[in-house]
Amino acid sequence: MKRWTAAIGATVLALGLTGCPPFGARREAVMAYVVHLAQTPFEKLADEFTRETGIRVDAAYACRRSLHQAVADNRDGDLYVNAKASATVEVRKAGLAAGEPIVIGHLIPAIVVMKGNPKGIASVADLAKPGVRLCLGNPKGCLGTLGLDILKKAGVADKAAGNIARQAGGEFDVARSVDGKEIDAAIVWGSVVLEVERTDVELVPIPAELNVLEPVEMLVLNTGRNKPGAARLAAFLQAPRAKQLLAEAKLR
Repeated sequence: MKRWTAAIGATVLALGLTGCPPFGARREAVMAYVVHLAQTPFEKLADEFTRETGIRVDAAYACRRSLHQAVADNRDGDLYVNAKASATVEVRKAGLAAGEPIVIGHLIPAIVVMKGNPKGIASVADLAKPGVRLCLGNPKGCLGTLGLDILKKAGVADKAAGNIARQAGGEFDVARSVDGKEIDAAIVWGSVVLEVERTDVELVPIPAELNVLEPVEMLVLNTGRNKPGAARLAAFLQAPRAKQLLAEAKLR
């Protein structure tokens, strides 16, 4: 499994180094700042983009909270992909965006249970059943109050309150918490469950009317050195192949 870091200086990765540019001419790279939650599909898309266009993609991955600050501090980005709407607004207020944000996917919460679903959890309401030990994200962490918001929408927040056995600080901690011994279920983004590479759990989908989705937004920046390349990459990230990989990563 990949290790994540919010330290931008340690997260710049060269992607697609094997791509062959047309006529043997290496084109200047596109610099992308990308939320770490989208790293897996973005790496694949960057490789395919390089093979197709000959334009290398250099990407820095960080958590949602620190990514926009890195963009503001470094002022070298061509493209910005984040899943925190307020951060996208801040980047635009700072005058770093060349256009409007484009939604390319969503963080989609789901209920995580042990394989075989031994507690028979089929809905959000089932999280309030006696004997269900639930893990939610800490309100001060990246998940914030997501789980509580979903329980409130389902009208079971009060009943489920006594079942909350843990509030983990990070989204990966929440995804790893379900063990069938101390924790039976958790609410976390489905993409995170894929990233922790667990084969002993399964996802119970949350109906759209009860769910709280966070858009994954893309901005073309005005701070980069390869504006034509950034425009091509932005178009590539809206194409059917990108939608397919994002869907496979539970980001649609």
